[in-house]
Amino acid sequence: EISGLRSPGRLDRQENMDADNHNSPSFLEKYGAAIVLLLGLIFYFLLILQYIRFSPYAHIPILDARSYWQLALDVAHNDRPLSSLTHSAPLYPLFLIACVYLLGPNIYAVYVIQLSLALITVLLIHQLWQQSFSPLHGFIAALLSLFYLPFVYYITKLLPEILAIFILTGFLTIYTHQRLPDKLGGGILLGLVAGLAIMVRSQFIAIVLPLLALLPFYKKPDPVTKRSRWRIPIVLACLLVTLLPIGLYNYHHTGGFYVTAPNGGITFYEGNNPEATGTYSSIPGISDDVNLQLKDMVEVASSHFGRPVTVWEADRYFWHKGLDYIKNNPADWLKLELRKVILLLNPKETFTIYDIYLERSKYLPFLFFFPISWGIFLPLSLIGIFDILFIKKESLRNILPLIIVGIALIGLLLVFFVLDRYRLLLLPVAAGFAAHGVIVLSEAWNKRHLPLAVAGSGVLLVGIAATIMIKKPIAPGAWSNLGSILVRLERFSEAEDSLHKALQTDPTNPIVINNMIAALLYQDKMEEALPYIETLHSYPQFAQEAAKYRQFIAEKGYPLSP
Repeated sequence: EISGLRSPGRLDRQENMDADNHNSPSFLEKYGAAIVLLLGLIFYFLLILQYIRFSPYAHIPILDARSYWQLALDVAHNDRPLSSLTHSAPLYPLFLIACVYLLGPNIYAVYVIQLSLALITVLLIHQLWQQSFSPLHGFIAALLSLFYLPFVYYITKLLPEILAIFILTGFLTIYTHQRLPDKLGGGILLGLVAGLAIMVRSQFIAIVLPLLALLPFYKKPDPVTKRSRWRIPIVLACLLVTLLPIGLYNYHHTGGFYVTAPNGGITFYEGNNPEATGTYSSIPGISDDVNLQLKDMVEVASSHFGRPVTVWEADRYFWHKGLDYIKNNPADWLKLELRKVILLLNPKETFTIYDIYLERSKYLPFLFFFPISWGIFLPLSLIGIFDILFIKKESLRNILPLIIVGIALIGLLLVFFVLDRYRLLLLPVAAGFAAHGVIVLSEAWNKRHLPLAVAGSGVLLVGIAATIMIKKPIAPGAWSNLGSILVRLERFSEAEDSLHKALQTDPTNPIVINNMIAALLYQDKMEEALPYIETLHSYPQFAQEAAKYRQFIAEKGYPLSP
């Protein structure tokens, strides 16, 4: 053997070694998911422990969360019949009913289950972007999701967001997998999860149906076996099998074949009316209680038509009201859409039920360990999308379904209204684009592509600065909701302080006034309660409560005005 040359045998062995090294999994492929899981277990369980120990919200759910929890208790614990599943998307109520049935009326067990779903969701995001791009994309996307503040916050709330994101991410992971949809089991699973997605959030129908229509073009049949030609019928059949029991159950109890809540019209009108603000706002005559909305919706529509109407007729009535507002006030509607765009881009969150900033400052300082906000997610996502669309165009086909999902979810926010819980649904898509943005910025600085590096870093710094500098006021109902919880927990001094702050922004709210009276009377602050009792007496719906308070005060020897 001549020095400097390699024999054919040695050359073959070297080529085999190179191939083995190329095919061997990288460190992130082997351990990335395990690292993410370990971090999640540590941080999430510490959060849950602090939440249960210190936050009053952990013990008493409010508004929509209270409605969901009470329904679960009534059905699974108190053996009351389930009349129908039409007041909201049915899957989350069924999820809570199953939790109570299996674990008893233990609200803390539900938090642990939602924590587990959140961790699985993060791992699915890792898998989704690893198979769509690279292990590094999957790892960064999972880390960003793991420490995304709004996502972590809703683990602790009895609301459908964590379950919805879990199912949406599962659907996208199956859909974009290279081989799974081509297999019989994969097609069945895809159809079942698609049905569950519609059951957990009716808006997801705007995602599921376009992606299923795209499936024959995104995943072409195998030219040899042609087994994929039955893919669409199998998926659609399984989707219908998932939805059929709910539809039949509601048809038996209500006479209407509803697979989800028929309240799209009222939701559309809430976001498109003369008094709309771009986010959720109450409609006169329509209760904020999710269990009463359909009833109120039918009553308002019946009053308009002068005859009893069905739920479907009431739903169409509110759709037409919203469309008439758009048609008759195009300039005002465009201004409203601009407000929605501003809310969508706002680095701070927009709340209606729970206020993350209030709870973090008073009860959950551990939330400061979750620093990723929309002000960081959004600029990183924009950088990643810009690179994909205009620089690395060859990777576009791999993530076309994810781009469609992002467009659909943003479109739904602009059609209806912007809310923190609805914007949160962008997480599975935004996480991957943000991860790509991180990689693009890193590569730009390493390769000294200064225009891209400086521009991208500038956009990111603007987002971070806006997150820090923009002061988000506490949501108007947050102090009221907190005061109500504290009264029920018999923490009357704290309740008085919260309700006083609520009355500063809404001094004529009779519910807040009623709670303030209770908080004061339980502290024997009779004189301070007197003016509130007199004010409450002026509200006819609270006249009976006010009379009881007046009688109680009189028995204590305090003078009352006539």
